Amino acid sequence: MQCENCGSHNFKEENGLLICNACGSKYSTEDTGHVGLIEELREEEIRRLVNVSTKFIKTRAEIEPKPGILTDEEILRYAPNSEAAKKIKMSKTDSKWEKFKLMLG
Repeated sequence: MQCENCGSHNFKEENGLLICNACGSKYSTEDTGHVGLIEELREEEIRRLVNVSTKFIKTRAEIEPKPGILTDEEILRYAPNSEAAKKIKMSKTDSKWEKFKLMLG
């Protein structure tokens, strides 16, 4: 099996789920042995982040995506001001200036 999010083949099993050791994406093994990304969790998390983005006052906890549910692209799209998005941006840039700007905020 290969992770749909990061391409890793390294998984651990926990509470009836397979969890990618590289990125934390969660997969179900209950549907007749078919392994698939848990779409309901992703959709629920996206809805939550979209609802938070429409609020005037947001806490840091509200804007942080739950780990292992969304892809990097989804985090950048739906939680662009989160610490998770900042880490993704840092890992994707080679520019020291861009990294410095990300560190500042």
